[in-house]
Amino acid sequence: MMYGVKKDSKKIKDSIVSLNILYNKIPKTKGCLENIVKENGCKAWCCHSQNPQVLYVEFLNTWNTVIKTWNDERLESLIEKCLRKYLFPDNDKGCIFIDPDTHKCVQHESRPFNCFLPNTWVFTESGPRYISEILAGDRVYGLDGKLYKVTATATKIHKGLIYGISQQGNHIKCYSTGNHKWLVSRQKDKRKQPDPKWIDSSLLVSKKGKIDGDYLIFPKNMNHCSPISGVRKLWIDFDCKQFVNGEVIDGRIYPFTTGKMFSDRERNSIPEKLEICSEFLFMLGIYLAEGYSSTMSSSFCMNIKEKQHLDRIQTYLSSLAIPSHYTTKKNNLILRVDSAIFARLMKQLCGGLAYDKKIHPKLFEYLSESEKLNIFKGWAIGDGRKPDKTVAESVTTISEKLAVQMQQILIENGIYPRVQKYHPSKRGFISYVIMINKSSLPNWNPIQGQGSKIMYDESYIYAPMDEIDIIEYEGPVVDIQVDEIESFVTTAGIAHNCRIYGIIPDEEFKPRY
Repeated sequence: MMYGVKKDSKKIKDSIVSLNILYNKIPKTKGCLENIVKENGCKAWCCHSQNPQVLYVEFLNTWNTVIKTWNDERLESLIEKCLRKYLFPDNDKGCIFIDPDTHKCVQHESRPFNCFLPNTWVFTESGPRYISEILAGDRVYGLDGKLYKVTATATKIHKGLIYGISQQGNHIKCYSTGNHKWLVSRQKDKRKQPDPKWIDSSLLVSKKGKIDGDYLIFPKNMNHCSPISGVRKLWIDFDCKQFVNGEVIDGRIYPFTTGKMFSDRERNSIPEKLEICSEFLFMLGIYLAEGYSSTMSSSFCMNIKEKQHLDRIQTYLSSLAIPSHYTTKKNNLILRVDSAIFARLMKQLCGGLAYDKKIHPKLFEYLSESEKLNIFKGWAIGDGRKPDKTVAESVTTISEKLAVQMQQILIENGIYPRVQKYHPSKRGFISYVIMINKSSLPNWNPIQGQGSKIMYDESYIYAPMDEIDIIEYEGPVVDIQVDEIESFVTTAGIAHNCRIYGIIPDEEFKPRY
């Protein structure tokens, strides 16, 4: 009997067979092993500094490999390493299977993995995406706030504990296996200089009161510059033809229509190109908050007291020769645009109804950080509440994707927000609130008796960690491998590379930029 598990040879044998069936489903890898020992390689940093946690069946699988294939000399060396690690845990870091000379795993073929749940949000070049949607060739943000290429992805079935990590006041948790590392600073309060270190999920300590606890870390400023070229592409003009189909005549896009609708083509048209200006970005922000589109029209609906915002949009549309008109419904004023092609454009860029609102990935890629912040400002005017003594901005949506997109936009601009999640008491949608406390702003002047929990330095934002949600889980988990920087940014902070050895084969590697 070991670890409370009774010896059952048949059950153990069947479990190992099932485990290897799962391992065989993971693509053969290459790349990382070839670069570990190079001058600019990682030298297997993660394996030299972590003690992996494995399932019992994974331990048995590795142990069977050892006793069947290793000679006495190798076994004696392994036992000596185990004793040293047990007797002197503080002096002997790292995995017992790492070769200090080659920096490679001596039981690579039977090793386990560590990873994240598929619905973990990762900040990418095209906005936040589930880790399960990221492919080799995509670019994600690293710990220095720059973009790096994903070189590999993998998945497996995990059965055991999984750890939900989030900042205080943030309700969207990132769940990872116990031996996945996060960049944190463990300290008692803000008076101590932050000291970022990589720590396993299972060893993290929530920050409570005036005791030592962990602060999760975000890059202070994220930008689209590649660390190699230092160059990014920005839109000067917005090309509508990328998002809607139609006939282009004299710089305007007309719908492909015949019969009765042919006479409405002029009213239905939109410019082929739009200038990226504050009015365009403001219109997108208001639409995300108060807009909706059907097949034939788009509408902006606000309280009649907020007419000045709708007037601003109407003036902008008029400058583009796009007609609009007002209707009223109780205390609401509705600015309506009866144009099918304009409706298709808005649905492509921002979604049609409240629950599927989102910012198109191309806007994330080709707008600057300040331009995206202008979209947030318009959104806050439409769906935000008035600031008070403690809250600078508070905006509500029922779209989770839009909420985490706005979180990324704010962090790109060096502003730390909280994302709170509220379940309806009755039948209805879950709502998400993006909140910016005045005390979370980097230029906040403290009020007597009111302290700030957020810390800033030249490189990072530090947010105190909330209680860890530890749950039993059986299901798929996902790994990604990030080139060079070996880290990526999630909604809960900076995580280290998952422990994959290499990239998927060339025939399956399809860069997407």
